[in-house]
Amino acid sequence: PPLPSTLTSLRIYESGLKSLPELQNGASPSSLTSLYINDCPNLKSLRVGLLARGPTALKSLTIAHCEQLVSLPKECFRPLISLQSLHIYKCPCLVPWTALDGGLLPTSIEDIRLNSCSQLACVLLNGLRFLPHLRHFEIADCPDISNFPVEGLPHTLQFLEISSCDDLQCLPPSLYEVSSLETLLIGNCPEIESLPKEGLPMGLKELYIKQCPLIKQRCQEGGLDRGKIAHIRDI
Repeated sequence: PPLPSTLTSLRIYESGLKSLPELQNGASPSSLTSLYINDCPNLKSLRVGLLARGPTALKSLTIAHCEQLVSLPKECFRPLISLQSLHIYKCPCLVPWTALDGGLLPTSIEDIRLNSCSQLACVLLNGLRFLPHLRHFEIADCPDISNFPVEGLPHTLQFLEISSCDDLQCLPPSLYEVSSLETLLIGNCPEIESLPKEGLPMGLKELYIKQCPLIKQRCQEGGLDRGKIAHIRDI
């Protein structure tokens, strides 16, 4: 059934919905600020329903465990001009049908967390440089990612976690330029051989490396990358 247009928060989970609901009288969801979608095995498209209407007040969007979800809204997430937090987990088939100049996300975004959505992640990575407010970025279980774009990351980034990206060959080459970065976590990325040639940001306070044997060896006492981490407080 249609939802009231005054709705501010919506959680949909363990549902057989094939598409997201609409609002009463076809209204635009101007009041909706939070949308959480979890474990909807029949959901295949976001091209109809709430997100297709471009809820401009939406600040937080989570989509999780929707294994059959394939398509995003026509203009992807760009119309969500208030969006600050985007979390997408276990949506392996999700992929944008179009490429947009300036990326797929609104410039308001501050927090992105991607897990098991390789196809979408490959496209979103190319647009990170267009996000002037991005502070937190996590990517995990995306085996199709082999490298980060040369264009780099926004300088506003404070927290970066990269884990279980089996084919990732190297860290972002311009990582040292991300002057706001305080915390870097690298886990279970066995193909990464070393830290970036230019090193890490001087303002980095915390570095965590787990299950990355090649990097770990180079960061040991006397290792080739030891000098690149000498300035970091917590390792």
